[in-house]
Amino acid sequence: LGWVGLFYSGLIGSKIVIAWGVARGSTRLDSRGYRVALATTGAALVALGLVLLVDGGRRLAQFL
Repeated sequence: LGWVGLFYSGLIGSKIVIAWGVARGSTRLDSRGYRVALATTGAALVALGLVLLVDGGRRLAQFL
């Protein structure tokens, strides 16, 4: 029970810290910086999605 409590506290706490940082940081960026940040994070998400698709395809091929 203690482990689950610590796990969820850490999970929720990290989300709160990220949300707070984004809220504070968005006012400090100009429009160009904001677009660069969005493009960078978008590219990172696309890259991660491709990595997960490739990994999932490999694992699926092992079962077939």
